[in-house]
Amino acid sequence: MSTPARPIIFSCDAHIAEPSDLFAERMPQHLADYTITLTTEGNRRIYKVGDRVIIRFLPDFPAH
Repeated sequence: MSTPARPIIFSCDAHIAEPSDLFAERMPQHLADYTITLTTEGNRRIYKVGDRVIIRFLPDFPAH
């Protein structure tokens, strides 16, 4: 009797620090409210879509 194969989880996202204007720079004006933007508030970097916060993290997050 063999042991069943266990699933392997491979994370391939959230490991790159994109330029803050990557999505907004080339987006047509009528879609600008739907782009991901990066702002800084205090010591936190914040990704938003419009006014909706997607994620907050410390400025040195990519160094981890």
